[in-house]
Amino acid sequence: MRETLPEQREILDKVSAEAGGREYHATPTIKINGENYDPSTPDALITKIKSIVGDVPGIDTVVTPAKIVTGRGVSATDCAIRPEHRLPRLARGGLLIAGAIGLLASMTLTVEKIQLLLNPSYVPSCNINPIVSCGSVMTTTAGVSAGFPNPLLGIVGFTVVLVTGVLAATKVPLPRWYWAGLDAGILIGAVFVHWLIFQSLYRIGALCPYCMVVWVVTLTLLVVVTSIAFRASFEGSNAVVRLLFQWRWSIAVLWFTECFC
Repeated sequence: MRETLPEQREILDKVSAEAGGREYHATPTIKINGENYDPSTPDALITKIKSIVGDVPGIDTVVTPAKIVTGRGVSATDCAIRPEHRLPRLARGGLLIAGAIGLLASMTLTVEKIQLLLNPSYVPSCNINPIVSCGSVMTTTAGVSAGFPNPLLGIVGFTVVLVTGVLAATKVPLPRWYWAGLDAGILIGAVFVHWLIFQSLYRIGALCPYCMVVWVVTLTLLVVVTSIAFRASFEGSNAVVRLLFQWRWSIAVLWFTECFC
């Protein structure tokens, strides 16, 4: 026979009090219907109870989560990582590698620009031919869009990405707002990159190899960080958005290829 609503509330109150009022120094074992049950979190325990006695309106979770201390003295609730913090290994590695490559390319461009300012006759190492030439791009106004050499923007931006990659690689949880803010910054960078591509192809008529590395890295980071920041929203959206999300890398490759055609 199913318990009445007051009895259900009494059971849940006892469970909540038991979970919130004690500090376990070993994994707790609870008997439910004569069987041992080892809850991983207080919420899991409440879910198990609800599966037996039914749902109780107004009670969704434990108000004060229990602090289950493992044998090593670490709280199980402290060790738990929310779903938005569980980054795939490929995403963590991609952030780290892309940040390092972008920072290296930006620093190289900065050094080449300084050498060119000190010696106008200096030939940059990336001057391959009249079409593939960094010097042809550096000496134009497009190379100093913000009043200072563009690579300085890259040094700042890719340093942030690199630090984020290090934090992600060491599994430091970062809040959703941080990923959204980082994604917004990369989106601005991607728009700027498209403007530079237009200037290089249709105004200057030359391509800078190091600049092209930065372009590729920026667009790659846009896909990676957007996937991290809004994965839950994409996966819970309609079929069209989910399809676009699944094919995001193919779309990015086609888009980047189209920019140079």
